[in-house]
Amino acid sequence: LVNDSPFLAPWLALKVTLAGTVFLVSTMMAIFYAPVEALLRELRERGSSATLERRIRTQVNRGAVWTLVMFVLLAAIGFLGLAKPY
Repeated sequence: LVNDSPFLAPWLALKVTLAGTVFLVSTMMAIFYAPVEALLRELRERGSSATLERRIRTQVNRGAVWTLVMFVLLAAIGFLGLAKPY
């Protein structure tokens, strides 16, 4: 992307690459948050237990990592758009 085609500015090439990475990260978020629905349904049907709550917490924490990565990506994309550093 940086070899004078299709983007002449290196910062723009990086910004487009990061924007493409957003799709990968959003897919990972969907994968890691998907089991939470079934776990919450189980919580509603069976009631709370330490094991079930631990499983929910683990799954949400795994998804939260990808959510944090998404925020960092969006901040970097915004910074590149505003600063145009190089």
